[in-house]
Amino acid sequence: MGTLGIVMAIMMLVTNLFIIMIMRLTMVSNFDYKAGSYLGVHIPADKKEDDEVTSLMSRTKKQFNVFNNINIVLSIAICGICVVNIIIFIFVYILWIFVYIVGIQLIVIVGHRKMYELKMKNGWLIEEQKKVYIDTRLSASNGKTSVSMKYHWMLIVLTAVIYIPVVLVRHSDMLFRDMNIYFIVSIIVAVALYIFNIYVNSRERTVYSENSDVNITMNQLYKKYVSLGLIMMSLLNTIAFIYVVAEYMLHSTLYGLDIIVYSIIDFTGSIIMIAFFIIARRKRTEVLAADDTPLYVDDDEYWKYGFYYNPNDRHMLVKNRLYDMNYAFNYASRGAQVLVGILTVFITASIIFTVAVLVPFIHVKMDVYITDDTFMAAGGGYKCSININDIQEVQLFNEMPKDNFTRINGGSTNEYDVGNYKGRTYGRCMLFIWDGYSPVLMIKSSNKTVFVNSKEDGYTRQMYDELVSYVGK
Repeated sequence: MGTLGIVMAIMMLVTNLFIIMIMRLTMVSNFDYKAGSYLGVHIPADKKEDDEVTSLMSRTKKQFNVFNNINIVLSIAICGICVVNIIIFIFVYILWIFVYIVGIQLIVIVGHRKMYELKMKNGWLIEEQKKVYIDTRLSASNGKTSVSMKYHWMLIVLTAVIYIPVVLVRHSDMLFRDMNIYFIVSIIVAVALYIFNIYVNSRERTVYSENSDVNITMNQLYKKYVSLGLIMMSLLNTIAFIYVVAEYMLHSTLYGLDIIVYSIIDFTGSIIMIAFFIIARRKRTEVLAADDTPLYVDDDEYWKYGFYYNPNDRHMLVKNRLYDMNYAFNYASRGAQVLVGILTVFITASIIFTVAVLVPFIHVKMDVYITDDTFMAAGGGYKCSININDIQEVQLFNEMPKDNFTRINGGSTNEYDVGNYKGRTYGRCMLFIWDGYSPVLMIKSSNKTVFVNSKEDGYTRQMYDELVSYVGK
């Protein structure tokens, strides 16, 4: 696979390690005794050193660390497949990411359920903590934040304005389509971050203490740093799009390095956002540690299965007690059930579609031949047939014409180009080309143009001579 495979391997290595880091950061706090809880289960302070509790915590933490360490090694190892075969890597990656995400959650959820069973077995129920506390001063400050939401709108508008030159200067249909995708993704990310920021500021009103000042400080700190993190990610998202537009305008094309730079800028935005989330968590921990009048609500019965199910709560999203810095669906909510159902169907269909599309490219074999009165070319799941009587032109080139071909669909690697393409001179066409092999044969009819070659010496010229004799008749 050459350079492409090496670049992909490096990009996916960084992505994999980033995913593992995120999962670890969001879940590792479950093993600390915080807000009166272990693994999301409220345990009385005088029972947190109980032998059964410490044994369960130690065992679950060990499983968590071993699983993470194994997957760090696997995430590095599978990236080597990119250098050999990118298509096989995609299949292995889909399998790995599914097993990792499900596995890491199961470890925590199983530990959570065992801790809940231990709590119920020992009767560690704290009736006075089953109350839901309301802080009127905190509720009155709901929605207020020290960080203005106008920055989100400014970035959304800036992204739209930056896109105007792309609309006015169209270098090629294929490239313009790619720029549309970059624009749509940038806008969706910017709007999603804005909506999430609004949600955090409107919903973050957790009561932590009998002291209203502590509650207000805690919620304001959390909202401040989360808002800063979301705005910084939105800013880097806009900068990444500006970079792509600048390259498009300056060079009339996008190179592989441009895509890498774009990804790095977006990736940096994610890192910065997570850093602010971590700061928010640490600040919250510091304030809680200094508070001598904490309040804990024992609502474990709604989390006993490892997910939130509370028919008495009208909210569709709530703070996730098992994954810090995250939100969870209330599966008792009809809206959450419908949304999760749609997402499940969509993700499953996307995986099935991806596998179906990529299977033919695991081992590409191209066949070019003439049968009866028809020219046939097939490879990578794509086929092209042209009636010999409809052929208008046959040409033999020493190499593939330099026509800035852009792929509409199909597969393109350092080894082959298969599928539907579009060239500036030749327009829409199909390619069944082994890179580095010559000569190249072009067959053109009234509505089709196809380029083919062969690894077999002399076969392409033989095909050319045969077609010329047919057309000559």
